[in-house]
Amino acid sequence: MNKITAAKITDNDYSCIVSFLSYEVNVDDQLSRMKLPESENTDILVDLALVSGLGEFRFAKFSLDEEGKIILASKAFVTPSPELENTANKILARHRNHVIASFLSRSQKDKILNA
Repeated sequence: MNKITAAKITDNDYSCIVSFLSYEVNVDDQLSRMKLPESENTDILVDLALVSGLGEFRFAKFSLDEEGKIILASKAFVTPSPELENTANKILARHRNHVIASFLSRSQKDKILNA
């Protein structure tokens, strides 16, 4: 069962959304292993909904170095636009079983699965 997924997006600020599909992973460890393709945008959006819930710590922004490696020290928690949050929900909705098995409340699961 996958624990993480990355989806390229068209956005002025971010090149992709990396979504964690399980709370049972070490976020920094997983991110430090990733190498993403070159892009005009040097920032990525990490969706931690299934790790930390839908509150203020759901989304984190990270920068990429010249080789596509994630710079862990660049982490900043952000509030994306409603459109980008909807895109993130749709990405998670493709992984229905992970959402259903998560610790999120029924209403939070429904918000994601009905995006």
